[in-house]
Amino acid sequence: MKDERSLNIDLARIFAIVGVTYYHIWKRMRRPEYIVGIFNLDGFAKWGVIGVVIMFVISGYCMVGSYQRLEGLPTGKRLKSFYLTRFLRIAPAYYISILICCIFMANNLKPQPYEFKDVVAHLLFVHAFSMETVAKIKGFYWYISVQMIFYLMVPFIFLVCKKAVLWLKLSATAKKVAAILACILLFPLTWITFFSNMEYIAMLPCFLVGMLAAYLKGVKVPRVIGILLFLGGIGMMFIKSNPFLTYDAYKSISGVAIALGFLWMPKINVKNSLRTIIIALSAASYSIYLYQFAFFAFIPKKGGEFVMTLFVVFTVAVGLLMYLCVEYPLSNLHRKNK
Repeated sequence: MKDERSLNIDLARIFAIVGVTYYHIWKRMRRPEYIVGIFNLDGFAKWGVIGVVIMFVISGYCMVGSYQRLEGLPTGKRLKSFYLTRFLRIAPAYYISILICCIFMANNLKPQPYEFKDVVAHLLFVHAFSMETVAKIKGFYWYISVQMIFYLMVPFIFLVCKKAVLWLKLSATAKKVAAILACILLFPLTWITFFSNMEYIAMLPCFLVGMLAAYLKGVKVPRVIGILLFLGGIGMMFIKSNPFLTYDAYKSISGVAIALGFLWMPKINVKNSLRTIIIALSAASYSIYLYQFAFFAFIPKKGGEFVMTLFVVFTVAVGLLMYLCVEYPLSNLHRKNK
């Protein structure tokens, strides 16, 4: 029987992609921060970058279910099915986005300097490994490279965890306690400044936290913890400054708190048209991310909140359109050929 769709996960994806979109447009407009007392009213735009943290947590969470559903298959067939599904989910829309980006580059519609090797690195998903290639074509493509690296690691992570559990002879309760402790101990890795330019290391703990959260699905986490985590993460976005934590630590804590908040808060249920809109925006979140550059050339260097929000809406609309034109038909074709 299929698991019932979780609107909590859909809403987490929407929150994340809208936050990232606001951040990119806010940064490009060079808007000043609007400070009132200890609060930064532009906090959602300034800290929208935590959307990538949320996306990695949610992605790790979903990968557990995706890999476990293939459990009955022989190892070779299981790996082939998992990797092929991930590749077909990510690559076609990504490659089309790169093609469009190279033709209609967002910087005044002129290509920024890049070489053939940069295109090859992007097509092979390895551009995040080098500072020379990671920001070429468009900087935000780093996320796709890191995501694919993590997907490659999923079967290996499952194997290591399985062997460790057998070796340690842990009981069911001990396994859950170990998973909770691992969640807590993973955070410091994202705080080390050395890793700030090595996203494939810095974001791995966030992805693993998502996987551990999926493993703990059977544990009855009090719903109030989910609500408090969500509110705490949101609150961190709107605080003016923080003298105690580094930028990377602050970003990670806030993003992971919001992601776990969505996962552990009471189940969200809506019906009819609102549900359809939420599911559509969530499904299109990847395309919205891929086409962040759509209006970069037209974003004014100065502008008010209304102008910024207008460009966010336009960007989301373009992403939704590209999802309907590219991702949706491709996913239907893949399902028919299964």
